[in-house]
Amino acid sequence: MDYWLGLMSGTSMDAVDAVLVSFDTNSLAVHETVSLPYADALRQRLLLATRNQADPDELGELDTLVGQHFAEAGAQLIKQSGINPKQIRAAGSHGQTIRHQPAGNAPFSLQIGNAAWLSERLGISTVVAGYSLAFSGSGAWVGNLDNLFMSAITFDTLSGTIPESLFAAFQMTFAVITPALVIGAYVERIKFSAVLIFSGLWLLVVYAPVTHWVWGGGILASWGVLDFAGGIVVHATAGTAALVAAIMLGKRRNFPSSVNPPHSPILTMIGACMLWVGWFGFNGGSALAAGQGAAMAMLVTHISASVASLVWMVIEWRRFGRPSVVGMVTGMVAGLATVTPASGFIGVPGGIILG
Repeated sequence: MDYWLGLMSGTSMDAVDAVLVSFDTNSLAVHETVSLPYADALRQRLLLATRNQADPDELGELDTLVGQHFAEAGAQLIKQSGINPKQIRAAGSHGQTIRHQPAGNAPFSLQIGNAAWLSERLGISTVVAGYSLAFSGSGAWVGNLDNLFMSAITFDTLSGTIPESLFAAFQMTFAVITPALVIGAYVERIKFSAVLIFSGLWLLVVYAPVTHWVWGGGILASWGVLDFAGGIVVHATAGTAALVAAIMLGKRRNFPSSVNPPHSPILTMIGACMLWVGWFGFNGGSALAAGQGAAMAMLVTHISASVASLVWMVIEWRRFGRPSVVGMVTGMVAGLATVTPASGFIGVPGGIILG
C-alpha cells in the first residue's frame, strides 16, 4: 500500500483539509484527514494567482504561510497514521496537488494511468468494430462488419496511395481523442468504470457512424460536405455529447454563482503547448501525403491559433486590465478547433480570418 499526501478543498473553498490518501492498483481511499486553519489565506492565494491579480512579493508571503501550515499538517498526519514516511509516493502543497473539488481524487500518477487505460480501451474498440463500422460498406448511415478486427488489412492493402495499416492507425488516433474531449463535461463527477463503459459505447454508437457519414462515403459525403480534419466528426460530436452529459448530470455545486478557475495555469500551459504541436499531426496528416496540401494545412493551423490567442489576449486586456495564461490558451484552442475542418481548403488569408 502506498500513500499520497496533499491538500484538498471543497468546490466553494469553504474549508481546506490536509489528506493522506492510500492507494494501490485497485483502490483509492482517504486514510487520514486534518482540517487546516488557513482556508482564508489559501483561498486568497489561489484566486490571486490564477487571476493574475497579485505581485510576486504578495504571492511569496502567502506561499510561505501555506507551505508552513502544510508541512505541520503533513507531519501530524504521518504521526497519527503510524505509517512509514517512505511509503508516501507523492506529496505537495497548493501548487502541485491542491484541487478545486472534494477530497478523494486520485493523485496525478493515477490520473495518467486512467488516461492510458482509457486510450487502450478505445483503441481496442476501434480495432474490433469501430474501424469497420466507419470505413466498410457503402451504406448511407453506417458501415458494415466485413472488416471486424481489421481482418481485411494486410501488408499489401492500400487506402488511396498509402498503406491501409497507416490509414487505420491514423484514424485510430481520432477515435481515441474524440471521446476524451467529452470527459471535460463530467470530469471527476462519475466513476472511472462508467467513463470506460460510456466512452466505449459512444465510440461505436455515435462516433463510428458519423465518421462513416463524412469520411466513409455516407450520407454527408454524398451531399458534398467538406470536413478536412474533424470539425464534424470530432468537434461537433464531442461537443454535443459533452452538452448532453452535462445536462443529464446537472449543474455543479454553487454554479454559476461561484466559478472556480483552473488550479494550475502552469500545467494548463504545458498541456496547451503539447496540444498545439499535436494538432499539426491531425490537420497536416489529414492530407494523407507529405505534400503541398499537408504543408498548407499546417501553416494555416498555426496562423489561426496564433491570431486567436492574440485576439483573446487583447479582449482580456481591455476587459480586465491584463491578459492571462488561461485566456491565451482558451483563444489558442478556439483558433485550432475553428480552422480544423477548413485547414485543407484555405490559404493564409483564410487562416487569419478564422483565427
